[in-house]
Amino acid sequence: MMLLIATKSPFAKALPLPNKQSTLLLTQDAVLATNIAQLTLGFGQVYALADDVSARGLTADVALHIELIDYHKFVQLTLKHQPIVSW
Repeated sequence: MMLLIATKSPFAKALPLPNKQSTLLLTQDAVLATNIAQLTLGFGQVYALADDVSARGLTADVALHIELIDYHKFVQLTLKHQPIVSW
């Protein structure tokens, strides 16, 4: 299963096309998509770095299907998925 790591704001650069076979990880400014469920619904699993979400004051607005994770879980995802694509 592919891991897509998004780092840019969804308003500056479009997120990859949704695919149920892919996992999406939102980091840095890409976490701005955590409160817009329609942008991320088509992926098999969606994660967001909790530190990045918190730093942008978005913790209370995260869509229900997005799991907030720490850096340890980030590393686990990179070990579990191939290929890994930074977006």
